[in-house]
Parts: sequence; structure tokens; C-alpha cells
Amino acid sequence: MSRTFHGCVALSVLFAMSVAATAPLHAAEPPAIQKIKVDGSIRTYQVGNVAVAGQPSPQGFRDLKKQGFTTIISLRHPDEERFDQEALCEELGLEFVRLVISSPNDLNPKLAKRCSELMSQADQDSKVLLHCAAGARAGAAWVVHRVLQEQQDVDKAFAEAKQMGLAVKELKAAAKQCIDAKK
Repeated sequence: MSRTFHGCVALSVLFAMSVAATAPLHAAEPPAIQKIKVDGSIRTYQVGNVAVAGQPSPQGFRDLKKQGFTTIISLRHPDEERFDQEALCEELGLEFVRLVISSPNDLNPKLAKRCSELMSQADQDSKVLLHCAAGARAGAAWVVHRVLQEQQDVDKAFAEAKQMGLAVKELKAAAKQCIDAKK
């Protein structure tokens, strides 16, 4: 081979290396939302190892345990429940956390932070389910987590939360306030 050819190859390799070294590093895209089925829940969506749902049935909790879920976060007041979720979770060996959102005013930065901390604990070996009755309150708490912890675009996060059941304008406003309080 000629020296000219080797020189061109060497220059091409050096050029490619310099472009790669100066290319901006992009953060990984947040995981995509996907619909899953959970017995009793009118809608359930999973993103990574976190699922957001309406109220599962007792069988739904059993199924979630089999699927590797370890933590259940309920945003429902005990008076709303048709069965004792906490007792069932204890029986199944699931961690149960209750963070009550009875009205949009209950979704505040402190509650949203605690909820987000719990969702952030999900990893390869543990999944977290966040639920309310139909998905509106869970969707509102989710959008705060998605924007502040996972750096998701606000509009995209609200679109996801709408799929999850966030349709109450007062809950949307409360979620937006929590996001704005942290920015």
C-alpha cells in the first residue's frame, strides 16, 4: 500500500476521533411508557420499573407481587378502599406506603418529593406501583416525578399523565405548581 493511502486512513481516524471527542453528550432518553394489564385497574402504565394505576383488585396485588413489584404507594384515603390494602400488602410481603391526596390541595411539594423518592427506589430488582382510584391523582404525582427526577419534557410528561388518567384541571395545576416550586 502506498504511503498516501496510509496517511489518508490515519487522517480519517484522527478526524473521526476528534469529532467523537467534541460531540455533545446527550443524557439517555427517559424510558418509554407502556400499557400493562393489572386485574381490577381501569388503566395501568409502566415506565421502567414504576407503574401508575387505578385501583387494583386483591388479585391484582397478588399478580403484581409475582411480577416483581415490591412497593405499593396508595394515594387513597382508607375510607375510599373496598378492602384493607395495607393488610393484604403485609400478607404478600409488599411494602405499603400511604400518601393521601384527597383533594388537589394535598398535592404539595413535600408530598410530591416523598412520592418521587419512593418511585426513585425502583431498580432492576424492585418495582413500584403508584395508584389511586382511577389514575388522576397518581398521574399528577407521576408528572412531577417525571419532570423533576427524570428530566422529561413538561409537555411530554403531561401527555403521559393524561394517558394515565390525569384529567382533573385542578390536579394538573397542583402538579405544575410543584414543578415550578423546584425549578
